[in-house]
Amino acid sequence: MVNQLNHFYRLFRALSLDIVIGAVLVSMLIARHLNLEVPVLIYLTLAVAVWLIYTWDHLSDAAGIDNPSTFRHQFHKRYYKVLLGLIVVCLIFGAILVFYLPIQTVYFGVAAAALVMVYFLLVRFWDGFVYKEIVSALLYSLGVFVGPLSLYQEFSLFIILMYFQILVIALMNLMIFSLFEDKTDKADGFVSLILLLGDRSKLVINILFFISITITLSLFFLFELPTSTATLFAIMSATLFVINLNQKFFHSFERYRIVGDGIFYLPLFVLV
Repeated sequence: MVNQLNHFYRLFRALSLDIVIGAVLVSMLIARHLNLEVPVLIYLTLAVAVWLIYTWDHLSDAAGIDNPSTFRHQFHKRYYKVLLGLIVVCLIFGAILVFYLPIQTVYFGVAAAALVMVYFLLVRFWDGFVYKEIVSALLYSLGVFVGPLSLYQEFSLFIILMYFQILVIALMNLMIFSLFEDKTDKADGFVSLILLLGDRSKLVINILFFISITITLSLFFLFELPTSTATLFAIMSATLFVINLNQKFFHSFERYRIVGDGIFYLPLFVLV
């Protein structure tokens, strides 16, 4: 039974469904603090978009590797045609959803989609593109803001700080994953920010932690962010900080991924 559950969870993560759920929860958290009632279809469209982006990214990576080192890429290479078929189905489903979204959300979504296309072009045609983690974090943060911000349509220091709060946490998360997977990245011929930074990687992640805590305190004291949400952001950042400090423990059984992706489920406790 335990082995079956472990296998199911590995498939769940390989399909990026954990990231999809986390993105929707973070977007819902943002909407809560902007006092918005976001239609369910917007969250569904976000879920489809996130799955499409991550799955296409993994398929692109897997296609260029003869013998992938990670289970995620092995899975995408083995089921390449099946996943490609699912991408087509999701593209059609997403196109249908667009007709039922508020027009301002469509405008924001098209702009975000254009930036995603630029990202894929950079990865495809820029040999040695080492800024994948930074760009991915920027796009992830933008994606979870698209729905709420398209309905709010106002910019303020509060929104800017909230965006950077999510951005820094997402960047910490991606850098830590790259740090733990530097050997498999090298084996598969991938480049990353971690490989560029070398021994400075852990220091940069620690600096990001203190930046995140500073943003959290700014939101709390300047904009009276609820204690529950401020605590949530602090726990998310602190968890990643601890993973960075205890690499030996979290490397075993890919605990770094289980815990690192798991922190994006924590907004559920604030939303209920």
